[in-house]
Amino acid sequence: MTFIKVGTMTMLVVMAAVAAPVMAADVTLYERTDDMKMTRGKTRRIATSQLVGYAAVGTPLCPKAVIDVLHPGATQCSVNVTGSDTISSRTGLGDFNGRFTVAVQSDNPADGPELVLMAGSFRGRRDFSPALVKGLPFGTVAGTMSVGSDDDEHDNYRNFPFTGVFRLPFTGNITSPVSGGKVPQRLALCQATQPNPNAQFYGGYDLAYLDNVNAVGSGTGRCINIHPSEMALGEGTVRFDILF
Repeated sequence: MTFIKVGTMTMLVVMAAVAAPVMAADVTLYERTDDMKMTRGKTRRIATSQLVGYAAVGTPLCPKAVIDVLHPGATQCSVNVTGSDTISSRTGLGDFNGRFTVAVQSDNPADGPELVLMAGSFRGRRDFSPALVKGLPFGTVAGTMSVGSDDDEHDNYRNFPFTGVFRLPFTGNITSPVSGGKVPQRLALCQATQPNPNAQFYGGYDLAYLDNVNAVGSGTGRCINIHPSEMALGEGTVRFDILF
């Protein structure tokens, strides 16, 4: 999928327990790779991305009844996603689609989850105008997931509408055009939060995501400090929070 890098570039993410935002998501994904090209005289952005993350138990991607049997005590399921989008670079609007698998731990607790629980597809509309048009580090989506079990003999798919927010990493202690070039980005975007306490481990950079994106730039705007487990190769990653 298409992303605009704000402050830092997106790289490979190594998943671990992460600091939750104020409003916990049903699914949180992080971008691993992003292959993008421009077409139609650089007015159309086409991209394909790989994302990894986790779905909370009790959500459509991680049913509690199934988890209680396959992996009792688990609090999340692993989600692997391949997604593509086509977006107008002028308006920031476009379509997206892709496929996903959901996995749980198998016979090696030291390895990542690999026992496939279900698979499915998704599609919808993407509004990336905040990033492409206004220079703000986020975008939104609305779509439908088609979810089924990993069963070759049956096609028992169920559809679930969802909404989501793409949160682009940004550096809070530098200025940028979005902040008028005069004040640090954190002060301009999310005045209600303090600098990232882990900045010393990020080369002195105050890395963050926007939290309540509807309040960006106001006195109640909040940031989510990027946790070390959300870093990859020393850089921040695009984060995608989904609600059903």
